[in-house]
Amino acid sequence: MEYRRGQQREWLMDGCSLTAWPMNARTLEAYLRAHIPLSRGMRVRVVELQGARIALSAPLRPNWNHQRTAFGGSIATLGLLAGWSLIHAHLENAGIPHNLVVKCLSVDYSRPITGALTARAELPPIAKWNRFLSALKRHNKGSIVIEASLQQDDQPAAQLSATFVALTP
Repeated sequence: MEYRRGQQREWLMDGCSLTAWPMNARTLEAYLRAHIPLSRGMRVRVVELQGARIALSAPLRPNWNHQRTAFGGSIATLGLLAGWSLIHAHLENAGIPHNLVVKCLSVDYSRPITGALTARAELPPIAKWNRFLSALKRHNKGSIVIEASLQQDDQPAAQLSATFVALTP
């Protein structure tokens, strides 16, 4: 599937569209594969992209280490991609041109992952999202923190916190 930038949309400040989203799980996955080659190698899938939530998955085999558990770099990358993708999808769907980068990242690994990797992230509370959008509109630059979690057998395995910076061209 080819990714195409969506038409300008009419948006409320809370990020809720007044029209349908042009970017959904399928178009986001196609975008990641076309523009972030590492996502292809990791075999990342967009499992859910709905409202303020996202879930990405990747199989263990292309992401394992010498002990056949998930490689720490793959865990961090999948969590980072979840946060980045969530912000990117919302800005795209709002018709806001942007360059999005990570400023800082921290990961807390609490237990090994021995199966498929799944990273889940949510947008922060609406007041923080609105401050981010306002800064982006007023100063052509905004930053926001997104947290992602990875689990193994419904138990926390890693927690990630990343600060993202968006710039408008």
